Amino acid sequence: DDTVTLSLTIRKMQETHETLRIYIRRFGMKLNEKKHEIAVLTHQTVQGPKEEEYIVEQIARIYPNAVVQPKEWVYLGCTFNPNQLSTDPHFFKKLGAASNKASTLRDIGMYSIAVAPEAHKAVYIGTIRPTAVFGAEALAISKKVEKRFRELQTKCLAGALKIHTGTSYRILNEILGVPSINIFILKIQFLFVSRRIFASIKEKAAHRAQ
Repeated sequence: DDTVTLSLTIRKMQETHETLRIYIRRFGMKLNEKKHEIAVLTHQTVQGPKEEEYIVEQIARIYPNAVVQPKEWVYLGCTFNPNQLSTDPHFFKKLGAASNKASTLRDIGMYSIAVAPEAHKAVYIGTIRPTAVFGAEALAISKKVEKRFRELQTKCLAGALKIHTGTSYRILNEILGVPSINIFILKIQFLFVSRRIFASIKEKAAHRAQ
């Protein structure tokens, strides 16, 4: 029941809002303006000063019950604010959580000789990696974050093989058959977009059938 829309102009925002209102009415739902959060992310040319305050004021008049220009908002688990649109803080937080999981595994003896590399690989793929890349299918990833992803994967795979962490990232991936983190992210991004497109086509087809 949570929806995010993006618009380049105030007029387009109104049109999108009305389209959404009409669409969800088919399912017996309605929009709650008191829960609306409208954030102005960029300046736009209007008949008057090119100032964010002016735009915010116009939107507040159109939607008097909405929260206009909130101090921060959450999208796909990532917290943003008008002055900080970088997704780096989000991924650094997730990377920290993933690293903590890896440390816990080390503390309980997961890196011991008694544990087979395949078992460690399964844990990495099933718990550590998903934690680190949460939201990567729909959020921009900087080069700095990509580097941290590779470092985490190298550390975990080297631990699985009980070898030095200075071993080549590519060699570690090939030995254990784990794709590079970049390839994995591209794959989940592709699947995310494909499913969105498929759902849109299916919905349009059903609408035409009615």
